[in-house]
Order: sequence, then structure tokens, then C-alpha cells
Amino acid sequence: PGKKKFKKKMKFFIACLLCICFILFHLSNTSVDASLTMVQPPMDQNVTIYGWHFHIYMVPNDQKAYDRAHQWYEVAKAKWGKYMVREGSINIFDKPVGPHTLPMLQICLEDPNDADKNGKLLPEVLAWVQLNVDLMKFPTLIHPLTTPFSDEEELKDHTIRAFWAGNRQLLNTERL
Repeated sequence: PGKKKFKKKMKFFIACLLCICFILFHLSNTSVDASLTMVQPPMDQNVTIYGWHFHIYMVPNDQKAYDRAHQWYEVAKAKWGKYMVREGSINIFDKPVGPHTLPMLQICLEDPNDADKNGKLLPEVLAWVQLNVDLMKFPTLIHPLTTPFSDEEELKDHTIRAFWAGNRQLLNTERL
């Protein structure tokens, strides 16, 4: 029992560490390590992040995948449902929708009136996905929601501002 508890704590610690690295890497204007030649482009001063979408993709017509997604749906609703502003913030889509070419579980952190709350929930949801979702079977797209809203910004949110956990999937960007 002690070894199992230690492993669980280590997984949580690693997930938290990954979240912190992700946030520092993606939200800062400086490189992570001065010895690296990687330089981030300046942030667009007219665009702000007010929320995040998690798209956990499922294999079509795979009943086990759908059952697992429905379990995650129940867990996500219990954990974060009280923070969601609009109906459908945690939802399962059995068919492709919008630019997404696969069925999915979607978790939306998108209270436009409380971007701080959305930002505080990001590491918690990211750690939960990291620890609970088999990312090789359920690839996950995570992207910001930005303002001001425009078709061009939505395209950027789903592509150049997004990151993938697991294998990258095709998006139908013409549907944005």
C-alpha cells in the first residue's frame, strides 16, 4: 500500500511539474533556458486568453471507448461542473462537430467574466487528463479561447496556439 501511494503521489507531482513547465513555456516571452537558441515571438498584445478547451478524441464506433468517455464525463461533471457557466461546458459528441473529425469528450473552461478562474483550473484539468486518460488511445487537443473573437483568431487557437497530448489528429479547419 505504501509503494502504491508513493507512485500515485509521484505521478501527481510529475503531472503538476509538466503543467508548470507548460504554463511557463507557453505564457512567457522569455526562453526556458538561456542556453537554448529558441526564441518565442512576441505575444500579440491585442489578444487575451479567457478560457481553454480540452477535446479528448475517441475512436468512432468503439463501444469501450464511448463507455470510457462517458465515465470521464461523469467524473469531469462532478469535479468541475460547478465552475461551468454555460450548459454543455462538459459534453460528449458522438459524431464529428466543427473542425473536429472524430467523436470526443469536450471540457470547456470558458467563463469570459472570470479568466483568472479559468487559468487556475487549467493545471488541475491538465493534470487529471495526464493521469487518467490513455493519451495513446484518446489523443487530446488543448487550445486557448481568445478575444477579440474572429475567424482568424479561432483558426490560430485551434492550430498554432494549440498543443496535443498523444498523437496529433486531423482538423477540418475549413469548418472554423
